[in-house]
Amino acid sequence: MSAPVVTLFEKYGAGGRHVGPRVAKALGVGWMDQAFSSADIESAKYPGGGKASDQGSGLERILGRFAPSATVLDDASIPLSQAQDWEMVQENTRVVKEAGERGVVMLGRNGALILGDIPTALHVQLDAPIEVRIARAAGEEGID
Repeated sequence: MSAPVVTLFEKYGAGGRHVGPRVAKALGVGWMDQAFSSADIESAKYPGGGKASDQGSGLERILGRFAPSATVLDDASIPLSQAQDWEMVQENTRVVKEAGERGVVMLGRNGALILGDIPTALHVQLDAPIEVRIARAAGEEGID
């Protein structure tokens, strides 16, 4: 019998980082947190300098790769950005597949997609009432 594989994805504040490690411990497998936290994404550096928060909205950053007139990235930095994204995706896929072979409980990382061909894997979406998610998220971020 293969080791358990559970992928978790959540609505923000639903408690994946609270639930996941406990499930992993109960199943006797490793816990793997998501690759990037919201703080990591917000502080990420982009080609040409600056942080994600300096580069326009998330939609502007995504669409900017396809519509140069909508981007704050210059034409020369687009291929570099795409290459970096490709390398990041390839590395994440490798890490997730290796963890799936050992048995794992993981949050995010596109685990459900990457490990979707494992017939015994359990893919779980976590949710909670909006009031609970807001309170949890505020507490984790240290805001009232």
